[in-house]
Amino acid sequence: MRDGTVTPAPPGEDLVDRLTHGALAFIDASRDGPCLLNVWQFGVHGPWDHKVEYTEQFARKRDPTGRHRNPIMASMLRSVDESLGRIMARLAELGLSERTVILFTSDHGGNVTSNAGGNWKMLAWDDRRRSDWLRWAGDQPPTNNEPLRAGKASLYEGGIRVPLIVSWPGVIPAGTRSGEVVMSIDFYPTLLDILGLATPAEAAFDGITFSPVLRDPAARLDRDAVFTFLPHEYPLVRPAAAVRQGRWKLIRWLDVWPPEAVHELYDLGEELGEREELAERRPEIVERLDGLIDEVIRSTGARLPKPNPGYDPNA
Repeated sequence: MRDGTVTPAPPGEDLVDRLTHGALAFIDASRDGPCLLNVWQFGVHGPWDHKVEYTEQFARKRDPTGRHRNPIMASMLRSVDESLGRIMARLAELGLSERTVILFTSDHGGNVTSNAGGNWKMLAWDDRRRSDWLRWAGDQPPTNNEPLRAGKASLYEGGIRVPLIVSWPGVIPAGTRSGEVVMSIDFYPTLLDILGLATPAEAAFDGITFSPVLRDPAARLDRDAVFTFLPHEYPLVRPAAAVRQGRWKLIRWLDVWPPEAVHELYDLGEELGEREELAERRPEIVERLDGLIDEVIRSTGARLPKPNPGYDPNA
């Protein structure tokens, strides 16, 4: 069976290794010219296949903080780490390290709901994997995002705050950090900027380049606010829009049947866990940020959820 550009693997080969082999072959074939390699590992995603020999090792270990207890997730993370190590080693072997920019990131926060408390949506018809999960992880979800709140598909920080590590030899000093807020929509204009390439005539960017921050960690980006938008329901998640401006973050719930307050306001400069809700105490900030959400919805033509008159919850 062939799925996209992933070629069939030998029986029993791990998917992370299969994708890594393809990445290494691409690097070998592209060594003499400029290229873009995009490797999205499936390693930490459902259905959570893992190397049992690694999982056995992690099952005997304990996180001293007591927060991360799932040996399957630890096992898969090790496989992804090894994959990146192999890619970086091949670049070094071919003498390409010093002229290669590497971006390491994720598309969303960790999954904190699947396989916990009987939520077997992804493994409902997969007895083998479900039994395997129960053996190693019991009733735990894949991970948790402490001290951040919630996880995948949520507009709380646990769902939208992700790692971003960039290596640019000769430009970014090792170990430097920046607190500027960037998003995946910024990657395209940033890469064009890094490479000195002109913006395609047909391109319309929602993001901006953050290469000034890569060159100088003390730099500040010329952007007033960033937005996130989830207009549909997801398991255990309500539809919402959110805006981040400086230290302030406002979430607007988009339920057409609002059972709770319409807004939640948090001071991320004070605490990242979004435990202290401030909307009633700071109405002037709510009004200002809510206006920014109105403007981005208007300017983008974003569609909001609306009642379905034909919906029958008993059907």
